[in-house]
Amino acid sequence: MILFHVKSGIRYITRSVFAPIINILGLSVALATCIVLFSYAHRHFSFDKHITDGHSTYRLISRVGDGTFWSRTFACYSDELTNVSAVQKTTGFTLAEDGILQNKNHVVKVKDVAVVDTHFIEFFSLQMHVGDAKAIDEPNVVFLTPETADKMFGSQNVLGKRLFIRKFMGFSGIDTIGHFTVRGVVSPNPETTHFRFDMLVSQKGNLKRLTQAPKKLKVFASNVYVKLYDPTAKNRLEDSLTALAQSYLTDAHGPPLSAFETKLQALYDIHFTSGLNFEQKESVSRLNVLVLLGIGVIIVIIALINFINMYLARLQQRSRAAGVLKVHGAGLKGIWLQVLPEIFMQVLLSTLLAMLYLALAEPYVTKVFEQWHFTVWNFHIILYACLFLFSITFIASIALSYYYGRKSALNLLKKGRGKEQTQMNQSAGMVVFQFAAVIVLLIAMFFIHRQLNFVQTKDLGYDTDNVVVLPFPDRNTQGTVVLDEVSNIPGVVSASTVDHHPMHPYQNINFSLQATNFSFNFRTVDIDALQTLGIELIHAFDDLEKGWIINQTFYKNLQQTFSHDQIAMSKFTSAETTRDDSSEPFVVSAVMNDFHYASLHSPIENFAFRIRSPKTHFNRFLLLQIHPGQTKRVIEDIKKVMTLFYPDLPVEYHMLDDMIQSAYKPEQRLSILISSFSAIAVVIAVMGLLGLSLLMTRRRTKEIGIRKVNGASVWQLVIMFNKEFLRWILLAFITAVPIALFAMRSWLENFAYKTPLHWWVFGMGGALALMIALLTVSVQVWIAARFNPVQALRDE
Repeated sequence: MILFHVKSGIRYITRSVFAPIINILGLSVALATCIVLFSYAHRHFSFDKHITDGHSTYRLISRVGDGTFWSRTFACYSDELTNVSAVQKTTGFTLAEDGILQNKNHVVKVKDVAVVDTHFIEFFSLQMHVGDAKAIDEPNVVFLTPETADKMFGSQNVLGKRLFIRKFMGFSGIDTIGHFTVRGVVSPNPETTHFRFDMLVSQKGNLKRLTQAPKKLKVFASNVYVKLYDPTAKNRLEDSLTALAQSYLTDAHGPPLSAFETKLQALYDIHFTSGLNFEQKESVSRLNVLVLLGIGVIIVIIALINFINMYLARLQQRSRAAGVLKVHGAGLKGIWLQVLPEIFMQVLLSTLLAMLYLALAEPYVTKVFEQWHFTVWNFHIILYACLFLFSITFIASIALSYYYGRKSALNLLKKGRGKEQTQMNQSAGMVVFQFAAVIVLLIAMFFIHRQLNFVQTKDLGYDTDNVVVLPFPDRNTQGTVVLDEVSNIPGVVSASTVDHHPMHPYQNINFSLQATNFSFNFRTVDIDALQTLGIELIHAFDDLEKGWIINQTFYKNLQQTFSHDQIAMSKFTSAETTRDDSSEPFVVSAVMNDFHYASLHSPIENFAFRIRSPKTHFNRFLLLQIHPGQTKRVIEDIKKVMTLFYPDLPVEYHMLDDMIQSAYKPEQRLSILISSFSAIAVVIAVMGLLGLSLLMTRRRTKEIGIRKVNGASVWQLVIMFNKEFLRWILLAFITAVPIALFAMRSWLENFAYKTPLHWWVFGMGGALALMIALLTVSVQVWIAARFNPVQALRDE
């Protein structure tokens, strides 16, 4: 019986190959797209799921006042939380970067270093390759990942090997850290973890003083995590955090503990939370992932509609077979068994083609999605392929068997124009859905492109072209000498040092006076940075190095409480700033023009520069303005100077405009993906419309011939056929506009500065869909109308 149904399915496919080819090609493209998007979403929603008891695991994040939250918190919490009854486990560690390891003359640079306590490995469910996990609690011990061990020692047994850690960023004032012993090889975090490391270093020994000292300071110096026995205790623990820090930080310099806010952030929310300072890995928008997942579903639904439409378009051929079965007593199950083999074979061929497409497109998919090494021969890819194969087969076969099963045998065997028209009316709703989805995608593509163009071309209020940022490779007293040398290089317009470059996470501080509080963000720079960045002063009140240079927004907000003279003379009646290392009088030395110190996701708020001379304060970065056209040569000259002062240390540099554009990477990626998948949706919808219009013109060949004999022109026939499709596309446009409007308004909420939702962009999306549909139908009708009417009537 099964063999009979398979042969029957093959016979129906080979009898009219055009419709099955349209079905297979359209569905294969849709399946390939959907498999990629479902796998992409699965990857992001699986972040940190490998960690034991992840549902009850939290990270402590902190901020000052109303400022930006940091991914770090007070270091003292890692000790204090061990005594809390609601806490099952806790760990505290410090993430550093750019470590320089040395074994005799062999030097290796590692990107990420974690200085950890004894609970770290068990807390994050890490596996030891070699060695005892408890050894990390011993002084001057390091664990290497297999990759780092191979770089450092090759195929040698690494246990007991000695290495010299020359430096890593993250511990101020450290140029030479000391010798360490390798006591283990540990598996790195899986790729789907919100942080990574190349090496683990013990907190004891050479680093003991540097890891213990922050526990007495009001600085966000440590990454602290907890596992709770009961997740419902989260709110109670949050409320007690300030009291827990009292014993360590009561006498510490800085604002009162009440000025700080510390929260417990759920482990599974970390990957989807953006905007935190010093987050090691790039986060993603949960909304963007869901949008892409929704696009994948829509594309498959479009292809499935095509699939069903093409079957309905062949109604006469299929309904007669179903009618004969019903005459012989077949029920819904019998009809389902009749259509199932044909549908299964077409979906199977589509799935195999989809896997072939994905195998060929592996490099492109990896490049577009970034930070995701896509491979077809992956368990989840194959699982999704099988899932779609069986689910689409089941849905399509059930839908078609139900369509035939609910009709009487007489209706199924009856032939006539009325029945064909009924079938066309039933297809209309599905065509409307298809093109409504396509129009929504086209409108979204246009708006996202416009918004990205807007933020990338908007004047930020300071110079970004030909500005170079170079981190000092080491912390020493040679910064001013290097600055002088670099300033004399031909082609350097302006040179300065900064502790925070424009795209560096900014810090927050409070200026408070009794009940009045002004929270503002700040960065530390030298006085020449204003010239390098082209920032102009509006008012200058005092020596610029003696106070704060505030922006115009901050100045206007101060004017709501203080007069211009009070601001100019900094007479705020015992007002003082509160900061994390000291309290000092609030002195305004100048007012500068507003500029966008952060990305355009955030509005311009209160902001200030703290001026610190490189002669008295170490600034971590060189900031250089270079003559246009001379960047490459000047960079090479700068590298020579840096190599002279910092031998054997790598020299890195970044163009400021590239750093600014990187702030919009998620949106750029979304724009590329929306554009690509919109094109795919259009192609699939066009393929379905192409097949439907071709079958329709073939079925109405006699009508076309009669109209031509009676004097109808080709263009009259084209217009007549297009009128029906025109109504469908207009209905699709009316359906799509409110959906697209809601979606774009929601997405634009991510930006403080946004492009207007112009009506003509909606019109352009509808017009493009209409043009595509009419062109597709017109070509088919034009070809049919060009045939000799006598031949058309003879064929009928």
